[in-house]
Amino acid sequence: MNDPFSLAGKNILVTGASSGIGKHIAITIAAMGATVHITGRDTKRLNETLNTLDGRGHTIFAADLTSNDELTALAKNSAELDGLVLSAGIINILPFKFISEPELTKIFDINFAAPILLFNKL
Repeated sequence: MNDPFSLAGKNILVTGASSGIGKHIAITIAAMGATVHITGRDTKRLNETLNTLDGRGHTIFAADLTSNDELTALAKNSAELDGLVLSAGIINILPFKFISEPELTKIFDINFAAPILLFNKL
């Protein structure tokens, strides 16, 4: 019987895979048989994630998703994908009184705009 929920043989791109939720998702889906393509800004931490993944064929691509050039390069160099996990994001806990427009723009760019722009380029 074919399992429609199996990740065996699937190519999955995980953003934000150098730490946190993205890292743990990458580890979990690799353990479920997927070939995982991970991205994040920190090459050292991406390599640490890569070294924890079960299976073979996994790749890394260091990229800052707020950079249009790096976003384009990531999309251009991505394998044919069966799935996409958008877990790159930032948080900056500030008292409401101290939130500025540049701070909001920075949070919006990585948490909202970057995933949409990446999806459109893939």
